[in-house]
Amino acid sequence: MEKVRFAVVGVYSIAKRHIEGIHNNKQAELIAVCDIVEEYAKKCAEANGLDKYYLDYDQMLADGGFDCVVICTPDQVHAEQAVKALNAGYHVLCEKPLAMK
Repeated sequence: MEKVRFAVVGVYSIAKRHIEGIHNNKQAELIAVCDIVEEYAKKCAEANGLDKYYLDYDQMLADGGFDCVVICTPDQVHAEQAVKALNAGYHVLCEKPLAMK
């Protein structure tokens, strides 16, 4: 079985648990990280052995190379980011809540 390749967006808080889960699963691999705060994105990429990080979510989706996007951003952007990833053909795991009224 091939590994499921993951990209994580919003790497400041709860993403650490998601990334830990990816690393603990032999059938999963972290491919990309993205955050609008460069300090967070760069630090996360370096800590996880990634050569590249993203500050632009749309660019990350366009570059691809992964199967699933894990959304760990503030809840007010969850729905928009999930729809973009789904429309681009990716699977999505979204930290709760998906959207607020």
